[in-house]
Amino acid sequence: MKATLTPLRSILTQRQGETVENNGTYPIAGVYGFGRGVLLREPLRGFETKYTALTQLREGDVVYSKLKAFEAAITIVDAPADGYYVSQEFPVFSVSSAVNARYLDHMLKSSAFLKALAALSTGIGARRERVHPDQFLRLEVPIPSRPDQDRIAAHLDSLGIAAHVAPTTNLDAAIERLILEAASDAPRVRLSSILARDREWIELDTDTIYKPVGVSSFGKGMIRYSETNSSGLSKMRYYYLRPGDLLVSNVMAWQGAVCVVEETDAGRVANNRFLQYRPTGDTASTGWLALFFGTTEGTAMLANASHMHSPTNHTLSLNAFDDLEVPVPERVLQDRIMTIARQADAVRTSVGKRNELAKAILPAARNEIFNDLATRPRGGNS
Repeated sequence: MKATLTPLRSILTQRQGETVENNGTYPIAGVYGFGRGVLLREPLRGFETKYTALTQLREGDVVYSKLKAFEAAITIVDAPADGYYVSQEFPVFSVSSAVNARYLDHMLKSSAFLKALAALSTGIGARRERVHPDQFLRLEVPIPSRPDQDRIAAHLDSLGIAAHVAPTTNLDAAIERLILEAASDAPRVRLSSILARDREWIELDTDTIYKPVGVSSFGKGMIRYSETNSSGLSKMRYYYLRPGDLLVSNVMAWQGAVCVVEETDAGRVANNRFLQYRPTGDTASTGWLALFFGTTEGTAMLANASHMHSPTNHTLSLNAFDDLEVPVPERVLQDRIMTIARQADAVRTSVGKRNELAKAILPAARNEIFNDLATRPRGGNS
């Protein structure tokens, strides 16, 4: 397949900005880095911006960031961004009808083009120079015949569709319904009657390597940090985790930061901002309690038991937590639901791995095609 190296100025036409009216309303946009599309912002009134002119985006346009070009901040405008406005820091270009817009979109995301774009922005960090439109339009890109453009675009689009594996949202909702249905028919008991706080403080020393942890919000499990010596730990008290215990973040409990300590977590340490509880009998499994607290009802209970010091600072009251009355179904039902939840986790993991693989196929195919079409886009001097 043959492709002609063509300057972008031959297929792109820069759009001109329009004068900002003080009483006008302008929905504002920007451009994400690394080819992630248009960033939509809240509307501004004309008197709220320092810019005297703004450029309106149209679906199918090309827009990039002068300042962040080295981070691949370039994209084709999609339908949701049509009608938004950008400042003079974001040059906008209409695309010639002779070019397949989908082909162009894939080409702009290829590693060869992005390297060429980044090369136009010289300097380091904040001292990088902006990429001006005249520089950008001198870049040369491979443009094959229109039938070849159409075929390439269709092939790469099909790989993109394959990358959109069905999400697990419905599965998550089904598991929550199962938990809440079991909870609705179960007797309620005070947490203090089935759990006891379980923390034995340790003396930190400089010769020991520690493995600290945290707890993710919304029931997403434990955060396992890298090993460190005592100098890498915060200035708090620490204790060793006990497998099978319930671990609760006292500052993020209001967002469902609860999990169970796994067997493989033995030897890890948590600081005093994390509460560890052991079951006092066989009535309730910590696995069941963690599942319940991960539901909307359970998280709401934790939020109500937390003191709000600011919109982002809520601290769980130990007494209020002890006084919570939680549903405790028959142990056989708890175990059955936990088994189903583990199976659901395995499905999520499998889907996640498939997603990662599928997402890697499209960029690889895109780069192979555009590297074969031409050596790489290059900046011209004409």
